[in-house]
Amino acid sequence: MGKIEKEAYILSLAKPLLLELYGEYTIVTEQKDKPDAAIEIKNDGTIIGIEITSVDKEEHHKYLNDEKITSEIELQQIKNLLEDGSYSNKPIKRLPISFPFDYIFEGVIKKSQKYQSYADFRNYEEILILAFSSHLNAGGSVFNEYHKPWTNFLLSEEGFPFDKVIFVSDNTRKTAIVYNKASPLRVSPLSDSATEAGVTAFKTSILPSNEIININSIFSNEPHVPPGVKSKKKRK
Repeated sequence: MGKIEKEAYILSLAKPLLLELYGEYTIVTEQKDKPDAAIEIKNDGTIIGIEITSVDKEEHHKYLNDEKITSEIELQQIKNLLEDGSYSNKPIKRLPISFPFDYIFEGVIKKSQKYQSYADFRNYEEILILAFSSHLNAGGSVFNEYHKPWTNFLLSEEGFPFDKVIFVSDNTRKTAIVYNKASPLRVSPLSDSATEAGVTAFKTSILPSNEIININSIFSNEPHVPPGVKSKKKRK
């Protein structure tokens, strides 16, 4: 999925919450930059600018989505399955991802410097950010009682210029307002390292479909491609 398609998808996931906040709207189709998207409110014709950004770490994204580095391994695994039915007892990739209290904050604070250029570009009624993640899920007590208030507090302390930050979970398709400039949070939440353990992302090896396999035992082994390994550039 390319950048434009991904942004359109994230915008579609946020639609129920956007409808709740602003009522019926249409997407401003010509809007592609400053910021990424915009909606026009049917009730009064005002325009809401929308910046769309991932809060996941770039190095995590590159590691998990680099197909060049795994193509030879996967081809060999297919060959082994077809020839003698053997398969690997290791995942292709494995990546522990922690969710510190500033996970969302760190993903959006860099956008502060772009706000004024967006505000100068068009007379927006509001400019908000759709901050999405493929790993951190919205909803649940940990998110609602830890990540949400921490994000609100940290952005409030920084005087974050965007009117709202809406978090979108790519996995669960749930959304939540994690910052509202009109309602800043000035009392710091308590930090708790136990809630920051996060998840482990995997890319499984190619396995047979006609056998019962203990996936957990496979995922506990070291991966074929550990984090930090980069695909080799072909020599010209």
